[in-house]
Amino acid sequence: MSNIHTLVIGGTGYLGRYIVDSLRARKHRVSVLSRSSQRAKAMLPRGVRLIEGDLASLSDAGLARIFRDQENLVFAAGVDERVEPDGDPLAFYRRENVDRVKRILEAAGDGGVRRVALLNSIFSTLDRLRPDVGLARHHPYIASRVEQRDMALAVARGRFTMTVLEIPWVFGDARGEESQWSSLVQFARTTPRLFVPRGGTVVISAGNVGEATAGALALPRRSSAVPIGDRWMSWEELLGSLVAVCGRDALPVSRIPDRLLVQFNELSGLGQKLFRLRSGLDYGRMHEFLLDDEPINLRTSQKKLGYAPTDIQRALAETAANVPESRAIKALRSLMG
Repeated sequence: MSNIHTLVIGGTGYLGRYIVDSLRARKHRVSVLSRSSQRAKAMLPRGVRLIEGDLASLSDAGLARIFRDQENLVFAAGVDERVEPDGDPLAFYRRENVDRVKRILEAAGDGGVRRVALLNSIFSTLDRLRPDVGLARHHPYIASRVEQRDMALAVARGRFTMTVLEIPWVFGDARGEESQWSSLVQFARTTPRLFVPRGGTVVISAGNVGEATAGALALPRRSSAVPIGDRWMSWEELLGSLVAVCGRDALPVSRIPDRLLVQFNELSGLGQKLFRLRSGLDYGRMHEFLLDDEPINLRTSQKKLGYAPTDIQRALAETAANVPESRAIKALRSLMG
């Protein structure tokens, strides 16, 4: 049995459970911090040590005690763009993803943690690779992830090895939880035609998020931020693949002109301001990353973290299987033949 003690914050979440599995497969002694030990016990395998506690109410001394017997930390509990901001979006995401995480990382360093893996966002990668676009200047959520990355690397200096994992679109079995891709799956089941812009995104299986995270605690010698992923897919390829795993024949495809997408986004942005909709993303500028068609190099992170690309079709099929088909959609599909 390995003597490597690893604490996972966010271990009962969608990605957290895959991370716990990968760490246990490598014989880590895994602990999970949870607000409800009863809920965590029902979700996690036997042998995982449960620490009951709420990060929001734990004192600095309480945090330090939790980290005292841990060699590694995985932080997988960030707030993403799907969470509606409470108050000013920029202040909300900075508080959740920067300020609160900084306190945890400083306590981890004081407690003697030697390696940290922090789940961040592929938006940080895009902001770094395309500085002329200025994503962090316009999107509060992206700004928080860029600040989080830079803060984490700064806190780690002289304390521990930090790997910031920039997470892309994740597909796979949601393990009984509601899938975040329900709307996309229902679209793939019913649309008579695919309307797609140019561009695409990086995708990864949930299992490989676990493998990359475990690799981050074993292989890197220097702190860094790295994008992880199985592959880059165009929007046409991704949606076409999702249609296929839903059991449908290939659909006709129409390309959305850049100008039309920009105009649609600008109208959405106008509506966002008119109705004072709070969000981590500026609807009027989403084309700035949706139209990005330069594939991101993933070979470096795959080699550095010791994970290999998996069959993304299988992960997409698992995602589709997680989304129940309503009676209305079944009837519509029947009419469509």
